[in-house]
Amino acid sequence: MSRDAAAQALAILTAAYRKELPKPTIRVYLSALADLDPAALAAACDEIIKASEWFPSVAEVREAALRHDPTVELPPVWQAAYREIVAAMSQIGRGGRPDWSHPAIADAIRAVGGWYHVCESTSAGVLEALLRKAYEYTASEIRRDRLVAGPGSSQGRALGTGGAE
Repeated sequence: MSRDAAAQALAILTAAYRKELPKPTIRVYLSALADLDPAALAAACDEIIKASEWFPSVAEVREAALRHDPTVELPPVWQAAYREIVAAMSQIGRGGRPDWSHPAIADAIRAVGGWYHVCESTSAGVLEALLRKAYEYTASEIRRDRLVAGPGSSQGRALGTGGAE
């Protein structure tokens, strides 16, 4: 976590995209990336260069770096979360208390009425739509908090407790 690592990452990005940045923009990038893990930042630059045609914003670099930082737990994508919910419904059932891989899943389940309600639902399509909306809202709030607060900060928080309701 250093300004030197941020400078190196920015140099790689500007070289890869053949982009010259004005000094104020450079200062903004350096300041906004200095708190990231150097290895995660380097991996993020490598990913961005390989996957994107366009020079990345600060937010894009931060999100990619946080995905590569083993100390940061971002919520899984919706499809993975939903597979986990469906598996728990068949394996644990309404009487059990699943232990979710991420608190965002528990938050979404609470938001639609709790675990028992999810298991008793007779309309799978409606349930999936409600869960998805609740989950994506919660996951986006957690992701935003992590992006703003950075790794290792107490401000980046999970909204739930991780247990089922």
